[in-house]
Amino acid sequence: ADPRPHLLQAAAYVQYSRFRDALAEMQAAVARGLATEAPPADADAEAHHAYAMYVLVTRKGRGHVEAESHLTRALELDPRLRGALYPLYQVRKELGDIDGAREA
Repeated sequence: ADPRPHLLQAAAYVQYSRFRDALAEMQAAVARGLATEAPPADADAEAHHAYAMYVLVTRKGRGHVEAESHLTRALELDPRLRGALYPLYQVRKELGDIDGAREA
């Protein structure tokens, strides 16, 4: 089964601060094969984006630095990956990087 629909739904819930719903969707994505380990640097943009979202949803605020690095890598690999922009904005805002948040 494909984990992407659940990953996308989890990302949507995060945008609206519906973290319980996001966690349920992320658990469903993991059950369908979403990787829970950090991808190698040479992985594709989607892998970095998926892992960053996994970190954001499952670590409840404790993975912002790691998520930021994977979101940044995803956008380096595919600047058209619009789904990574808002989470990057959120992460940078939480880290106090207001200029970086505006840039995202």
